[in-house]
Amino acid sequence: CAPPISGRLARLYRDRGVSSAAYITAFNPYSRGQSPAGNEAAHHALVRAVLERRLALLHAESRAPDGSHPEKGLLALGIDLVAARDLGTRFEQNAIVFADADAVPRLVLLR
Repeated sequence: CAPPISGRLARLYRDRGVSSAAYITAFNPYSRGQSPAGNEAAHHALVRAVLERRLALLHAESRAPDGSHPEKGLLALGIDLVAARDLGTRFEQNAIVFADADAVPRLVLLR
């Protein structure tokens, strides 16, 4: 059975003229809690790194299932898997979420 296509993501691809995207955060490197100021600084560095690659982005936030532990992140539009893995590794993340042209988000482990 094939994984379900994200209709919203497929529409976003069409509207933005891209065929891939990655959700990346810079908060809490390797799942180690950081100060709010440290997390904010890392997030701003991630935003700069994505913009330096001339990619469009959407700001996002993830939370635990119970709504706790908010983390800022971003959806980098038009990024390829190699570049997405590079950014996730650079910001010491355990994983990223990547979706190729099929618009199916997949967890990509980095460690």
